[in-house]
Amino acid sequence: MAKHSDETVQQQQAIQKEVDYYKGIIAKMPQSSTFSINAHIKLGKLYRHLGKTQTALEEYAVAARTYTDKGELVKALAVNKMMTELTSEYEKASEAVNSLYFQHGDNIKSKPQTFKTSLSDKEEHREEAEIASHLKQNPLFACLNWTERQWVEENVTLYHFAPNTTVLQKGHEQEALFVILEGYVKIVIREDDTPERVLAILGPQDFFGEISLLQAYQSRASAIAEHACSIIEMPKTVIAALIKKHPSIAGTLRQSSTRRTLDMILSEIPLFKHLDGEERQKIAGFLSPLSVKQGTTIVAEGDTGDCMYLIKNGEVGVYTSLMLEDETGSTTEARQQELHLATLQTGDFFGEQALITNERRNATVIALKDLQLLRFSKPDLEVIVQTYPRIADILKQYHHQRTTDTMESLHMAFQRMITGDSPALP
Repeated sequence: MAKHSDETVQQQQAIQKEVDYYKGIIAKMPQSSTFSINAHIKLGKLYRHLGKTQTALEEYAVAARTYTDKGELVKALAVNKMMTELTSEYEKASEAVNSLYFQHGDNIKSKPQTFKTSLSDKEEHREEAEIASHLKQNPLFACLNWTERQWVEENVTLYHFAPNTTVLQKGHEQEALFVILEGYVKIVIREDDTPERVLAILGPQDFFGEISLLQAYQSRASAIAEHACSIIEMPKTVIAALIKKHPSIAGTLRQSSTRRTLDMILSEIPLFKHLDGEERQKIAGFLSPLSVKQGTTIVAEGDTGDCMYLIKNGEVGVYTSLMLEDETGSTTEARQQELHLATLQTGDFFGEQALITNERRNATVIALKDLQLLRFSKPDLEVIVQTYPRIADILKQYHHQRTTDTMESLHMAFQRMITGDSPALP
């Protein structure tokens, strides 16, 4: 009997420790913040375990009232449901919230995050323990202490997905980090006219969503549940708070974001489409990023070629100049009537011809917009084509096609110039 009594005391002490923790959050956070509201809800559950029904109801009431004041009435109803399940004393409060709902239903901001009101206390504690265990084992969050892990548990949402379910659709605007607890997720690019391209298969402890989270960039990739999986969603506010305390998390997320963005770009460039993700990652290690302002000449006709470029984002114009004899037989440079050969955009590449032929640059390339480039040096390209001979074959095919296209453009331009029908300056 004494042993049972000791266990009860220990349980109550553990619960009291949690109570103090959530009271600390409420003391530090604004009352209307998500963190503060969640802390009130958690306190309600803890007081319920302690048998303090009235105190539990008071904590729930604060959360429901705050949601109502913020206009998030569906969430207020969800909390009120917890209250009415606990006691019938709050039927009047329920009627008041319901009245607000029907009066202002059109102004409800959004569907609330999933509340676990349908779960038993045992199931809920099991899921919280599951999240805590995974956070402790995950290298990304190894720097968190017990208190911080507890805080994260209370401010993330746990989802379960069936096989082949879309977790994130391409172009999503979800600013959150998704961490896999169980199962596998494939990151794919799906286009209407091309086969599905699998960029990566992610498993337990892996994460995704950091590209949109850090770069405010709409990813072209989708995340699909490969098998049944459990995933937690960490909102941007949670990640920001963790990064403020532990900057190393930001460094890891930035590295992953950069690596995956490059992989996505390389997977769309014809030179590298045939490679798998691991091979593309090796090639990405040779790339140097370069930002260029609109109007900048990137390569000039006649220069020695020492590198080639991939367009990460933006647009360039490719130009050449013609030499034409006038009526007296002298030669004049028609540079003021530069011939526009092509416009290259995101995913295209240029500058490879001088590296293949060892000749000087045969065209001038100018930035039509501010753009971001990825640069290969000549020695790096030599290593790549030796490792992956098919890339050399594809480069030669492009070189041959571009040479043919250039000759046709020059022939047509020459005909226009001698007839006086020359196009205006680009």
